[in-house]
Amino acid sequence: MAAAVALLAAGAFVLPAGVQAQHQHHHDHGDAHAHHDHAGGPVECRTLAGPPWSGLPGNDLELVRRVEASVAQFANPEAARAAGFRPAFGHIPTMGVHWIHAGRMARGFNVDEPDHLMFARIGDREELVGVAFAFMGSLDAEVPTAFESELAAWHDHPELGPRDQTLHMLHVWFVDSPYGPFAGNNFALPYGVRGIAAPDPCWLTSDEEVERFELVASTLSLLAQLGDDEGRAVEPGAIGALRGPLRDQFQRGLERLEGWEVALDVAARNGDHHGWVRAAEGLLGALRPAELRAVENVRALVKGVQEPGALRQGG
Repeated sequence: MAAAVALLAAGAFVLPAGVQAQHQHHHDHGDAHAHHDHAGGPVECRTLAGPPWSGLPGNDLELVRRVEASVAQFANPEAARAAGFRPAFGHIPTMGVHWIHAGRMARGFNVDEPDHLMFARIGDREELVGVAFAFMGSLDAEVPTAFESELAAWHDHPELGPRDQTLHMLHVWFVDSPYGPFAGNNFALPYGVRGIAAPDPCWLTSDEEVERFELVASTLSLLAQLGDDEGRAVEPGAIGALRGPLRDQFQRGLERLEGWEVALDVAARNGDHHGWVRAAEGLLGALRPAELRAVENVRALVKGVQEPGALRQGG
């Protein structure tokens, strides 16, 4: 157990071939607010898609406040490092950078001692956007049940555990998260990292809307690696790194895409749903075939690593 925790804290993250090659399949379920795939889906848009999470049971509201208060002292990476947290996995588009405290993780679940901090660069600073609780165990290990909401479903990562073990994890978000406060993926995060307003979560009312929202987020996650007007670029991690000729192609095409980014931001800030859809379709339509494949691959990867380990292993 101790060795596995140490390996995790060191940042060892190898995606299984089945996840790397995964293709997403889309099914029409009508109302996206009633649809939850294994990687998460839209929740009640006014009370569960962002703080203060008023749609949560009272017990969970209190616990989320406790969790956030318990890590207020680690508001920046420097404070986190001084307290023993270390970065791992690099920046993941829908999660940011996980900072792991091996000692806390080894001691086991404690709602007042999250063992993972999640930072993302928002504007000109690294912001603490959430935390995670994690432990290593068998696929059928019993997970803590401190939170009452059905949204507080632990996900697991067999690629991060030794043989016959998986890393069980639960996120708690402090920022807007259209799939809820405990979502494995936060597809609103790439919008914030890129400095663009995310669309109203109440617009995510069909599978088509959800797919468009996620593909735009995945596009923005790649563009964030190229830098902003101030020259700040996101250092890619284990998922979605732009390299070689593809990076050069995206860099050359920035002017082709940036106008659509502005249109997305304006439409979102003005509450213009139709305008946002036009801008999103314009951005995605402006991608070259190789660029679109890269975007689709990012989306497939971040959703794939949230699939239950039993499903990925054929269970």
